[in-house]
Amino acid sequence: MSRASLKSFRLCVTIGAAILILLFAVPLVAQQAPGPPGTPANDPNDPVNQDRLNKADMRAREFLMGNTRKPIRRATWGPKEATLPQITEDFRKIQLVNKELITAVFANNILDPKQIIKATSDIEKRANRLIGNLAFPKPDKLKELPQEKSDLRLLLAKLDSSIMNFVNNPIFQTDRKVVNAELATKVSTDLMTVVKLTGYIRRQAEALGKAQTRP
Repeated sequence: MSRASLKSFRLCVTIGAAILILLFAVPLVAQQAPGPPGTPANDPNDPVNQDRLNKADMRAREFLMGNTRKPIRRATWGPKEATLPQITEDFRKIQLVNKELITAVFANNILDPKQIIKATSDIEKRANRLIGNLAFPKPDKLKELPQEKSDLRLLLAKLDSSIMNFVNNPIFQTDRKVVNAELATKVSTDLMTVVKLTGYIRRQAEALGKAQTRP
């Protein structure tokens, strides 16, 4: 190969490498883009942050629960092998339904009672099933939850927080060799909180729906 051809080849390689770096860098920057100035990264009222965080959480949780990754078990409690497919489905769908609801309410500013009732019913069903299938120890008592007349958006933000606390629990990490009773109980606590919150939210949404249909 002549010296001129060698230089041309090296130039092409350099340009190609630069293009690859840019292709990978652009999505990374997009994922890390902050929300509007002055809004915290976990502010449910900020649609940019909320959508970014939910997408990142979903990817991480699907990775942890996929393939050979299984919730850990102890002799006296924990999920049985036969329940793992249902656990994986509910684990994924409870996040998807929650994400759609949060996006509609906080990003699109749509407070549709019918959508809220349908979504919270699905979330409640899956949370109850996860409690049974995971079979982790339950707390003696739950912390005090919001009163019935709490703001609907505030209740939805608390529901989102409880779901994210559940899916982010370190007990689902594959490198954890010892079952931690405190983390296992926290799983049940968060899921039971989700169940209670969905009931509150649904009643609020039903009342809102009736108010909207009044002449």
